[in-house]
Amino acid sequence: MPLPKAQDGVSKERFSSAEISHLRSKKLLKYLRKYGKNRYWTQVIFRDRDLSNNELGNLPPHIFRNITAVEFLKLDYNKIERLHEDQFQGLVKLIELFMHYNLMAELPKGLFTRQLKHVIRVTLDTNLMCCHLDLFRQDADCDYSFNDNFASCQSMFRNLAPRRSLWVVGLLSLFGSLFVFGWQYFFPDNNVVQSIMLVNLGISDGIIGIYLIIIAIKDLQWSGEYYLHDYEWRTGWFCHFNGAMSILSSEVSVMMISLIAWDRLKNIVFPYTFAKITPRQARLVCAVIWLVGGVMAFLPLSGMRYFGDWYYGKNVVCLPLQLSPQLQEGWEYSTSIFIVLNFSLFIFIMVAYIAILLKSWSSSRRLGAHGTVREIQARAQSAQAKRERALAKRVFFIILTDFLCWIPIIAIGIKSHVEKTFDPPGDLAVWIAVFALPINSAINPLLYTLSTPQNFPRSRYKSPYLARKPEEEVASEDIPGPSDKGQEEESKSKPKEPTKAGESEKQMESEEIPVSSDQAAESEKQIASEEIPVPSDKEENAFEPDMDLAEEGEKEVFDTRL
Repeated sequence: MPLPKAQDGVSKERFSSAEISHLRSKKLLKYLRKYGKNRYWTQVIFRDRDLSNNELGNLPPHIFRNITAVEFLKLDYNKIERLHEDQFQGLVKLIELFMHYNLMAELPKGLFTRQLKHVIRVTLDTNLMCCHLDLFRQDADCDYSFNDNFASCQSMFRNLAPRRSLWVVGLLSLFGSLFVFGWQYFFPDNNVVQSIMLVNLGISDGIIGIYLIIIAIKDLQWSGEYYLHDYEWRTGWFCHFNGAMSILSSEVSVMMISLIAWDRLKNIVFPYTFAKITPRQARLVCAVIWLVGGVMAFLPLSGMRYFGDWYYGKNVVCLPLQLSPQLQEGWEYSTSIFIVLNFSLFIFIMVAYIAILLKSWSSSRRLGAHGTVREIQARAQSAQAKRERALAKRVFFIILTDFLCWIPIIAIGIKSHVEKTFDPPGDLAVWIAVFALPINSAINPLLYTLSTPQNFPRSRYKSPYLARKPEEEVASEDIPGPSDKGQEEESKSKPKEPTKAGESEKQMESEEIPVSSDQAAESEKQIASEEIPVPSDKEENAFEPDMDLAEEGEKEVFDTRL
């Protein structure tokens, strides 16, 4: 039905909201712009005050300037994206305003303090928009269609625990990263490949600390008035970049842990099936991991329509976690990363370390079945038992930290897709961002660095019998060692060797090691002729001489890789 033209301030027709709602939005908006300044005409248009479901879009400024008597106004379901600062100028008697289910992301500052001073009931899109009314009008009531669940009017976080933990966990993550660098510098690892992997793991885990500190700084900067900056933060490039850095850190970290697990699995369980990784290959693989992680993290910032404008800005911590049944833009992408990829890598890590543990126990049982002949072999049993217990503890903590980090995220993500009625706590993503991912990142560098026995600073207190590097380690590092003649002269020049050999003989007698008479005579003859080399740290824990080459390789790997 066409709208009448206002003539001389007189109109003989009245129009209900039902009639107005049937008009096309463009046509209605055209009349609003053309006759909005005519006081009597606008009173006719807004006689029933219901303009909902018209898809008006953005309203012209000062459209309500001449409507002073309206007390009730409905503008919901109109796809309104923004409001002008003086949008409601003139509505001095307005009491109820309904503006829910629009496309607004923020409200003008001072909307309910300068213009709508008498309003007592408002409906808006988000709870943070209600802060414009709740903070200044205690007698007013504001309802919202979407609860942000993360932020409050004054702060990014409703609870004090995340706010106080941001600095602690962030600094702890940075400390863990710096600890790895310092440890590798002052106590360099003989295994260059493992050192390269640990340094890259420390870098990736340190990024999550920077991510947390940035959020903590922004929370401190906007303390007391965060609701005024929520839209600015969540739509700004800083939030999106920070969220991408958190994804880069978490994904590179889990892939680097998987690489370390594969390297240990290859060298321990399959020592002769695959070739050893060279330092150059290790650097290349780490570079590929960083490249893949960077593509996964920054692809949503490429402007693709699939990801929308709020991929990282869905919450205040800028994490694109799909933890609710309400599917959002790009949910397939985030699900494939957080659930499919991470769950697959976690299963691989767990299986790899369980296989390492079983292989270690199997080697220990075979060692016990062979018996012992000399003092070195007698000590190997107790040393092996200690090594197995330490290995079991390290494997347990490695799997436990990854389990506590990823399994809750994976389980909640799967449940949100399977169970449509699942309603997770609103601030769940905050706890995941502040505690689950960062704490795991802070622990991993320490755990993986300190879980390598040869990294401990024992070199300053080595005894003369531990000072020499075993020949097999020298050979493995491709360093040309001394000739046999030089080794024999060096062995004869040491005055303390006969004494140690005598002490070893006494200890063998006190331990009552079962040996035959021929074996005992041969051992005494070897000791007398000083043909037994001085036992090094590695030889004290050596396997029996009649073990196969695979078991010797396993022993070498246990000492150098775990």
